[in-house]
Amino acid sequence: MTKPQPCDPCKEQEKKRLYDPPHDNLSVVWSRQSRRSMFGGHEEYIYKCSTCGSLMFHMHDKNDMMPFWYIVEKILDYK
Repeated sequence: MTKPQPCDPCKEQEKKRLYDPPHDNLSVVWSRQSRRSMFGGHEEYIYKCSTCGSLMFHMHDKNDMMPFWYIVEKILDYK
């Protein structure tokens, strides 16, 4: 199985900031929320692009550091 080639909107998404929304062809396929910290928590999302099939990871946490959006090869099996 070969890795999908990211389309131009996915390549541009990797340059986006923390609170920027996903582009129109990205849909959530996996999410996890963590509220273990007294300072709040974070949400993790993996989106799949309906155009190119790329999987894009996004962690939504105000303490997060760049990159805020990045393309991953596969969905990891988190417990």
